[in-house]
Amino acid sequence: EETTPNGGTKIKLAVAAASKSFVDTQLRMFESAGISIVSFDTESQAIARAVVPEGDDRPHLIINLAKSKASFYIVEKGIVQFSSTLNHADGAPDSSQQVLAAGGLRQVSEVKNKMAEVISFWPVKVQKVLLCGFWSHKNEVVQALMDQSNIEFASAHPETADCAAAIGAALSH
Repeated sequence: EETTPNGGTKIKLAVAAASKSFVDTQLRMFESAGISIVSFDTESQAIARAVVPEGDDRPHLIINLAKSKASFYIVEKGIVQFSSTLNHADGAPDSSQQVLAAGGLRQVSEVKNKMAEVISFWPVKVQKVLLCGFWSHKNEVVQALMDQSNIEFASAHPETADCAAAIGAALSH
């Protein structure tokens, strides 16, 4: 809940959706293992909990550079406000050199363009870019992606970069 400039209040609500068949499949799988599900969480919100420092309410752009996709999450006041994903056309590359080549992962320029698009779309200035995922600790990828950027950026710790979603899911809400 926020106070508007004219003294009123507005409520912001985050909505996540998944297909019924996906949810039903997940429920059956866990129930067959004797596990009762209380709730589901989104990958984007779990990653936000893992990589945005607690109490840092500034607008952040998280870029999850996974093997098979690049996901972009705008996080403000600890809540994912927007998300978008680029799936890699040719599957997961074998080396960071392929990331910079035309044939493997989507070219860094395409990810960089999407980053600029998301930042320009968001009405509040993004204060920091946080990188996580498989490719986030590969120096040549990070340098190519953040080259000429005037926004502060940081990469998740290399030992946890590829498991941010699991870490965030384990953290309390």
